[in-house]
Amino acid sequence: FAALYGVWFPHARSDRAFVRALLHQVQATVQAMAAIRREVPGARLVQTEDLGFTTTRSHELADQARFENLRRWLSFALLTGRVTRTHPLWPWLRSQGATEYELMALADGPCPPGIVGINSYVTSERFLDDRLDLYPASLHGGNGVRRYVDVETARVHGAHIGGFEALLREAAQRYGLPVAVTE
Repeated sequence: FAALYGVWFPHARSDRAFVRALLHQVQATVQAMAAIRREVPGARLVQTEDLGFTTTRSHELADQARFENLRRWLSFALLTGRVTRTHPLWPWLRSQGATEYELMALADGPCPPGIVGINSYVTSERFLDDRLDLYPASLHGGNGVRRYVDVETARVHGAHIGGFEALLREAAQRYGLPVAVTE
């Protein structure tokens, strides 16, 4: 999040910065859990993630929404060792600076969470809209191919689409691990 929207340090807004920040986060988590488990062998990792869902009304932005909905799972996928050469985001991760060594080290030495923690906020669910004339220029952005805005779904539709229940079910089905609402 910090490297996608520029809100927190490093205040970056690029895929490359996101991938680097995510890899640092996951690698640090793996190292921290190894150190903790040397002292407390039964320690369980509670990994939290904002799993907001992205939607769009635009057929032209459907692929971007699908990409963002897959990308939201990356921290869990990396920790559980699921990001291998066959993962659909492998080519994208590699094109954004992730090395094969880094990705395979995580795949070969997974550190699955004991609990998948779901954070969800009113701003978590995102809406991609290519009707730029409806939004101030400060919100205009895109993916290098298409121009669009990425805004909170609640600002467009006035309501949360999925909320906690949908996220908890999806996470439980995806990973087969205990899940919890963490924020």
